[in-house]
Amino acid sequence: PKLVETSEGIFRGKTVVLATGAEPRTLGVARESELVGRGVAYCAACDGMFYKGKTVVVVGGGNSAAADALLLSRVAKKVILVHRRDTLRATKIYHE
Repeated sequence: PKLVETSEGIFRGKTVVLATGAEPRTLGVARESELVGRGVAYCAACDGMFYKGKTVVVVGGGNSAAADALLLSRVAKKVILVHRRDTLRATKIYHE
């Protein structure tokens, strides 16, 4: 078994999963924090169904933005991908 020692004690198990979390990259626009949960979301997998049948905007041009746009395209009426460069930074598979 694997052993993990924490401030809460020692835990034993066959498998250890490290879920360190992540911080979303905010846009820094006016009132953004007030709108979280009221139309602004940072997790397409978590919150995508709230936008079923609606037009959504995904901001970014990397792999995460492209993957989220593809995921949302299965539930949203329309997905708009907004980024600041003239080409996507996402890997080629997302371009296709």
